[in-house]
Amino acid sequence: RVSTACQEPELFPASHLDFTDELWIAQVGEVRHYLYPVHVSRMFLVMPSLAASLYMLLFLFLDRQYADVAKMAPSCVSDTALSPEEAQLWDALELTLMHDHPDAVACRLLISTATRASRQFMGCPWNDKAELEKYAKARHLVS
Repeated sequence: RVSTACQEPELFPASHLDFTDELWIAQVGEVRHYLYPVHVSRMFLVMPSLAASLYMLLFLFLDRQYADVAKMAPSCVSDTALSPEEAQLWDALELTLMHDHPDAVACRLLISTATRASRQFMGCPWNDKAELEKYAKARHLVS
C-alpha cells in the first residue's frame, strides 16, 4: 500500500518535516534515498540499515499505520551511538506526539520498551510517565 498521508496537509503538515533544510541535508550525508529490497518470499521489505528502518518507522507512524509500527519497533534499536543521520530520524519521532490516538500511545510505549536498554543512545523524545498515564486511561480502546 502506498501512503498518501504525506500529501494531505490535514493529516501531515509538511511544515513539520522539512527535507530541504540545510541542517537536515548536512546530517543525512550522501544518502538521499533509501532502497528497500523485497524479500524473496515477497512478504516484506528488507531494511538495509538502521537509518532506513527509522525512516520507515517514522513514516508508518505519521501515516497512522500503528499495527505496522508495532511490528517494526523492536527492530529499530541500536546498542551504539547513533550517526547524525540516525539521530535526526530518531529525534523526528517527536512529531508522533501530535497523534493522541490510543494506538499511537501504545506504539510510543512499545518503542520505549524496545529501546529501554539503549537509553544512553536512544532517549525517547516523549515522557514515558505521561504516555503511561494516557495508556492507562484509554487501554480499552487500543487495537
